Amino acid sequence: MPLRLLLAIAALLIHLPGAAQTRHLASLDDAKRVAEGIVASVAAGNYAGAIKELRPLSVIPASDFDLFEAQFNNQLGNLLRQFGEPSGQEFIRQDLFGSRMARYQFAVFHDKSILRWSFVFYKSAKGWVISHFAFDGNAMAFFPSGT
Repeated sequence: MPLRLLLAIAALLIHLPGAAQTRHLASLDDAKRVAEGIVASVAAGNYAGAIKELRPLSVIPASDFDLFEAQFNNQLGNLLRQFGEPSGQEFIRQDLFGSRMARYQFAVFHDKSILRWSFVFYKSAKGWVISHFAFDGNAMAFFPSGT
């Protein structure tokens, strides 16, 4: 399965509603720390740890998250062949939408290229959860014109 198909499936899954999360965060500071931790795990090559941190905060139903995890693990070898081993990370930006939504964007550096990781946090009645997450290899998206 090509990397583009995996990314397309991930994009579809992140837009599904659900209530599978078991953890809620108290503040945006907590949300940023958690996102930084997930990205740090990815940058250290600890993909299982990153998924373990992400799962309880995500609103994706458990069965759909299981599918994403299986497909991610199946394509990990292809991803590493295309981008190389991870070699570090950097916080890029925070965007706020009103008082109940925030996006954190990070760069994970690899030997051959870069992957952009984005997390959207939503403030539900119980606290902050991850409503969307995505990663892609579109390095052009880091620049203002996006092309």
